[in-house]
Order: sequence, then C-alpha cells, then structure tokens
Amino acid sequence: MLDGSIPILLIEDDSQDVVLVEVLLAKATDFATDLETVETLEAAMERLHQGGIDLVLCDLSLPDSHGLDTFRQLYGCFPQVPIVIFSGDSNETVALKAVQEGAQDYLVKGKFDQNLLIRTIRYGLERHRLRLQVQQQTNKLQASKVRLHTIINNIADAIVIVNRNGIILFVNPAAESLLDGSRMELVGEVFGFPLIVEERTEIEIRQQSGKVAIAEMQLVEIDWDGEVAYLASLRDISDRKWTELALTKLNDSLEERVKKRTHALEKANKQLRKLETNLRKALEKEKELSAMKSRIISTVSHEYRTPLMTILSSAELLERKRHNFDEEKHFKHFKRIRDTVKHMTALVDDVLFLNKAESATIHFNPQPLNLFPFVRELIDEINCAMANKERIKLIANNSNLLGDFDAKLLWHIVNNLVSNALKYSPNDGEVNVRLVDEKEKERVVIQVEDKGIGIPEED
Repeated sequence: MLDGSIPILLIEDDSQDVVLVEVLLAKATDFATDLETVETLEAAMERLHQGGIDLVLCDLSLPDSHGLDTFRQLYGCFPQVPIVIFSGDSNETVALKAVQEGAQDYLVKGKFDQNLLIRTIRYGLERHRLRLQVQQQTNKLQASKVRLHTIINNIADAIVIVNRNGIILFVNPAAESLLDGSRMELVGEVFGFPLIVEERTEIEIRQQSGKVAIAEMQLVEIDWDGEVAYLASLRDISDRKWTELALTKLNDSLEERVKKRTHALEKANKQLRKLETNLRKALEKEKELSAMKSRIISTVSHEYRTPLMTILSSAELLERKRHNFDEEKHFKHFKRIRDTVKHMTALVDDVLFLNKAESATIHFNPQPLNLFPFVRELIDEINCAMANKERIKLIANNSNLLGDFDAKLLWHIVNNLVSNALKYSPNDGEVNVRLVDEKEKERVVIQVEDKGIGIPEED
C-alpha cells in the first residue's frame, strides 16, 4: 500500500468493469487509492481476513454468490469495513435493499463517472466512520444505563422521582420496601410529603402494617423525559431515632437518680471537683512540660548533627593533611573543634537543666547579687564567641540593681533568651537586653529584643 493511499478491495468478475474502475481512480490525482481486485466472494473473504482494507466495492453477481446474499455474507463477517454495492440496472432494487441493511451506498454500472465514484467512496468512508462513532457512543450509553440501573436497584437508600404535582413517577426496590408497596402500586400515586429542594428533612412514613418509619429526605431538581421533576433520596433512620429516644429516656432517668442523691453527696462532690481541678492543672502542666521537653530534645538532636559533622570534618582534615598544614591552619581546626565542643556542652547543659526542672530537683538558692554587672559579664562572654562583637547591647536605667537572685538559674534563663534571639535574628540584626528597675513594684524586668520572627503568643 502506498503511503497516504486508501486501500480498496474491488470484488468484480467482469474485466471491463475492473479496468473502468482502475482508470477512473488512477485519474484522480487528489485522491490516492490502492485498488486490489478479486473475482469471487471466497477470494474476497480470504483477503478481508488478512486486514488492511478500508472499503469494499462489491458486485452482487459473482461466480460463487448472487444477489443480496453476497452482501449479507460480507457484512455479517466484516461489519467494520464499509461496503459500496457495484450493481447493474437489473440489480438496483437489490442494491437499495443492501443499503437499507447496512451498505454505505451503491453505484449502477455504466451510470457513474469519476466524480461520482470518488464522492461515493469518500461519503461511504465518512458515513461508516460516523456510524462506528455513533455505535461506540451508543454502547457506552447503554453500559452506563445498565450500571446506573444496577446502582439504583441495589443502593440501600430509597430513590423516588416525583413530578411537579407530587405524583410518583419512579421508585427503586429500597423505596418499595420503605413505602411498603410495589412499584405498580406506588407509581401514579401522590407522594404526600413536602418537596423542599436542597434541604434535609425528616419525615414519618406510616406503613400498611401500622409501623412508623422515620426517614431523612433530600430533594434535587432533575429533568425527567423533558419535564421538571424531583429526585428524592430517603434514608431509613428509624433504628437511629429509636436508639436516640431510648438514650434520652435513659439519660433522663439517670439525671433524676443523680438529683435525688445530690444533697447527700454534695460535700463529697465538691471535694471531688476540687481534686479534679487540681488533677487537670497538674495534667496540663505535665503535658506542657512534656511538649516543651520533646521540642527541646528534638531541637538538640537536630542541632547535634551539624557540630558533630564539623568536628568530624576538622578531625579528618587534621588526620589526612596535618603534614601539609601550617601552624595557623592547625590552630584554626583545633579552635573549630574546641568551639563546637563548647556548643555541644551547652546543649547538654540545657537538656540536663530541663530534666532537673521536670523532676523537681532544681533548688532555688538566692544570694545577694548586683544584676547589672552579672548580665553585662554574660553578654560579654557571648559577644566574645561571635565574629561580630557589637550585636548584643545592654541597656539599663540603673546600674546598681542589688537583690537576692539565684545566679545559676538566672544564667540559664538569660543565656537561653539571648542565644535564641541571636539564632533567629538576621546576621546583622541587633539584639538589645534591657534591665528595667521598677522600684514602685519592687522588681527588675529583663527584656530581650531581637529582629527575628518572634515567638507565637500561645507559646
């Protein structure tokens, strides 16, 4: 087959008709075809079984088959291939019958020219393509219809379709059971319940047995045979309602019993409520401590990886390239290891401090202390460990802040606040530590101000 050409099978035993078709198709320069010719129906069947044929031109009078039966055999075996009947004057009625049974068109020998032949072939191919598309869509719609019917007939919810006047048009098996009637009995009857679209309502259905069923109903507007209708979905909630009613009665009974015993147990209840409050507070505090511990341990675990990698990197460099390093590089890597160890030691101290706080083993030992030089020394120590020594500034409205303080606890608190402020501030962000002497309240307020994202209010 030539590229882009249409493979056509001509079934014709008359050599003159074969030559005529070959010549007419050969002259069609804008319509490329690849024509194959066989003389018998048997040969045509064998060729079509091989595939690769887009259209068949078939004479109804063949050496091994005559009349409409020729088309029927071809179409019955190869309905996917479009067939154009090629007949004489005496067979035109039979050709028309073949078209009614599935042939795409027919041509009367001696009464067609090149244009009619090509147009018939083109139209036949297009009609067949459209017919296949329609058939495919029809099959899909039929399959969807079967699936939809299966779902509707097997769904646990009752489905009822009513028209604008409230007359029942359709019910599924679940609706027959809920409404206590057959489809023949229910269709055509009045639904009898308010049609409120897009709202869930509860309805009571009195069945023929006298039993009352409670259903939850929701309506949507649909099109039914071109008319506005309503699809009602009903779910039987009778068991749930009876259970709720029983629970309500049981609750009422229990409440009454509790009320009768309230006077005698009032004192005990007050003590229990007080104990419960204390327990709740203790539990909330325990949860807060546990959550804080988990966050700190998670942070410490995460931050341990970086200094450990720093120590490992410097140690490996010293091990492998120590002979190539001068004294300055040796000092640089030793300093990195030493600073990293100090940082890790501080992390361990934080964890130990948290553990002591949680286990209530921290003792408060206040001693006379001047707060200003204490905080200044702490800030100087942190600044010395940083490349930029001017990031932390101490601001105080009084440099003589004498009082009784636990220096160890205070060091942990201020150090953590300042370290976090540095950590979450931009590299050039300034951190201010303020000591505010509130003499009228007999207290000193320590404020740490940074340029970071801040701490959430709930924390």
